[in-house]
Amino acid sequence: MITYLISQIEDPDAADYVSEIFKQYRLLLFHTAQEFISDQFVKEDIVQDSLIKIIENLDTIRKLNCYTLPAYLVTIVRNTAINYLRHSKIVNDHILWVDSDELSSFSPNNERSMDDYITLLQNSIYITKIWPRLSKADQHVLFAYYYVELSSAEIAESLGCTENAVRMRLSRARKRVKAELIKEGVVYE
Repeated sequence: MITYLISQIEDPDAADYVSEIFKQYRLLLFHTAQEFISDQFVKEDIVQDSLIKIIENLDTIRKLNCYTLPAYLVTIVRNTAINYLRHSKIVNDHILWVDSDELSSFSPNNERSMDDYITLLQNSIYITKIWPRLSKADQHVLFAYYYVELSSAEIAESLGCTENAVRMRLSRARKRVKAELIKEGVVYE
């Protein structure tokens, strides 16, 4: 993937420069990523994302001397890793819509069947899988409504829009969730 990224640079001199930077500082980049991430595949993703940022900031990087360049590269990788960890934490904190109270409501004496319980768990797994594919706006409105259990009025107030706009956003977000679940083969039209 890294050679592909470098090959996409139109200017051959810039491509050679980035290739040389990567060859010279490859171990430093991976070591910096490893300070934050232990998973090898995620580490590679962090370094690749960092390489994209290096390519985007090539004009700035070319102006750096040989003493400040490694520090700049480490900063890019470190910030990319920190952003990844923040995003992962947000996703993990907000991904499941199944409330523990809802799960604990399933008992032999309850009118809900074990089939309902299994369906609820399976749906939460599929929602978790498709969640990153939803837009931030969809995630926000769905999370606020279903997980935090805010009313349409409360969401409207926090977003600075009307209740009707929130209801429309919820409706559209639900349709997008359903479309993603159809792609996964979980829901049929």
